Amino acid sequence: MVDIDNAARAEVYGIDASASLQPTERLTLSAAFVWLPKREYVEYIVSEGGGDLSGRELPRAPEWSLIASVTYRRPLTHRGELSGRVEYSYRSGFIFTHEDLPPGAQRSQGAYGLLNLYLQFEPMQADWYVFASGRNLTDQDYFHQVYIQAAPGYPDTYEVGVGFRF
Repeated sequence: MVDIDNAARAEVYGIDASASLQPTERLTLSAAFVWLPKREYVEYIVSEGGGDLSGRELPRAPEWSLIASVTYRRPLTHRGELSGRVEYSYRSGFIFTHEDLPPGAQRSQGAYGLLNLYLQFEPMQADWYVFASGRNLTDQDYFHQVYIQAAPGYPDTYEVGVGFRF
């Protein structure tokens, strides 16, 4: 038999905003952020053992999440278009779970930032494109999840490929 818990009530409020600016035909600047100053259980009694999680922070809910990017597109005379994007994303620290974990298990994730780069060439009047990308270029260590099975974030990762549009 499996016990299933459910929080009776939680409160989350904050600001979620994004903006995009195109100062020239070729250049686009974008940014977005989420600020969650309140993200907690209001009423949460655990069925097994009767523990009270009321007033505790919600798991996997960072106070701050930010992303900013710069995209530049350059037409190549009658050949197509070359574009590049540099992107930085940041998350403040957060907890993974309120559950008791085995000794040495990671209960929370500290703040981290990721730097990514994307390049793409798309020929004129073609259904294909070529691309190259680099993610987590600073090789930041981070985890998405650690509760039942650890799920580390991507290490520095590089790709080169061809894509098709149907």
